[in-house]
Amino acid sequence: MSVTTNKNFRKANRHFFEESGIRLCRTERHHPFLVLNRTGESTTNIDVVDNTMDLIKYPARTRVLTQWRGNRRSDYYKFTVGELRQHLRAHPAKSGQRI
Repeated sequence: MSVTTNKNFRKANRHFFEESGIRLCRTERHHPFLVLNRTGESTTNIDVVDNTMDLIKYPARTRVLTQWRGNRRSDYYKFTVGELRQHLRAHPAKSGQRI
């Protein structure tokens, strides 16, 4: 079993938000979003969310982990729902993008 640690996650940036398909609102069954919800001092629940429309309903401080499938390798990214919302406000949807 292999474990991916925090240092293997890249911080999501504009390129990720625009090129990964996150704005197309497809249902991602193979690479869903892992939503980390703190429920106590030492407890975190992990929700599996399979589309962007459901993801943006979470509070702004909610942390998200996701995998961006590439041609030769996959990269792992982290961001908050607030960072995603900020990107969506700052960069209006282009042709073919749903949000």
